[in-house]
Amino acid sequence: DDVHNIQRIDDIRKVTIENSLPEYYSPEARQLAFQFVKYNRNELKENFQDREFYNLKGFEISFSDNDEHLFYAQLWAAGKGVNAGALNHASDTFANSKQVYDPLTTPVSAFEKLELPSFHKHDPLWDINVQNKAVLRNDNTVVYPWHKWQSGINRCLNQSFNIWMAFEFNNQLSTLSV
Repeated sequence: DDVHNIQRIDDIRKVTIENSLPEYYSPEARQLAFQFVKYNRNELKENFQDREFYNLKGFEISFSDNDEHLFYAQLWAAGKGVNAGALNHASDTFANSKQVYDPLTTPVSAFEKLELPSFHKHDPLWDINVQNKAVLRNDNTVVYPWHKWQSGINRCLNQSFNIWMAFEFNNQLSTLSV
């Protein structure tokens, strides 16, 4: 990215996540190493085995006074041209092919393209009601439209990665400001 003078990374092993927990945390917690691992979900293994698609297991943040879940955060990385699959968060797994979109074979033309510059975020994707709260299905999952991450292709580079962080907020606490 020429605007932000970002160094391109051609190998996911070169991405380092620094553990900077304060000294009042236990030595074990402060020594935790964070690294991306290849995404190989058993039921989708053949779809992702040859792709540069990685997950960095995240962490849960809860309120200290009552241990109520606030959010879970995790990182993802997709190599050049990787289709991370279409999903709508109707369950914990990728959407299945009996729906409108097959997770890995739906053509790019079926999606509206939203380019995100480096260090930018997208607005909420989920449905929001008049009280600015997430719309829920009968099973308490949040209503999302179908969406996917499709990493870009820079023909000048052998490999590069899109890296993003997903925040999964407690839908009972999330209210958006107007």
